[in-house]
Amino acid sequence: MPREDYEPALSDSESQSLVPMERMHDNVEPDQHQAEEGLPEFMDEDEDLAYSAAHVTSILKPVTLTMALVVWLVRILGRNSTFAGQNPYRTWMVYKEEETDAVPEKLGGAVLNALVFVGFIMAFTCVFVLLYKFRCMKIIYGWLCMSVFVLLAGSGSVLTYTLIEHFQLPVDYYTFMFVGFNFATVGTVAIFYHAPMIVKQAYLVAASVIMAWVLTK
Repeated sequence: MPREDYEPALSDSESQSLVPMERMHDNVEPDQHQAEEGLPEFMDEDEDLAYSAAHVTSILKPVTLTMALVVWLVRILGRNSTFAGQNPYRTWMVYKEEETDAVPEKLGGAVLNALVFVGFIMAFTCVFVLLYKFRCMKIIYGWLCMSVFVLLAGSGSVLTYTLIEHFQLPVDYYTFMFVGFNFATVGTVAIFYHAPMIVKQAYLVAASVIMAWVLTK
């Protein structure tokens, strides 16, 4: 008889002893599958939590830095500068507050100026929505690029000049204009085009600081 065809015979007791083992294996196997299926869910929850925490931290860092820089600028500059008291938004204000005005008049004027400001925001928002609806993306990008460039070049130059005046730094006119123009140009390219993430974040923080400082004047 060939060896490969030989199968050892099992006694009745041995065959009966194998049945419980098979049943035990059948009973354990679903629990193991459930445990294996449950592990990725816990891992996904941990990953989602870590991802959310990383996002919150990435948002808090630039916001905290922006607030700290604005407070520092307002504290050291104050109103002792050439541009002190010159509010750039005073030109379109309907009500211009004077020291001799009564309290109700000041309150009504402030409400009126706030309504005008909200109206400007609503008008620009509607224009943006219409441009986006009709797929005028080049106009939108050009508008945003021009706004950022004017903010960095104009308001940024005013802030830089104020700092130079405060710390009495010797800077000539041509160097000041050259640095200001290049700062605005590189910032616009970095925000709307390709640039290292650290450079993009630095320019976004700088734009936020400049805008916040202008609004405090």
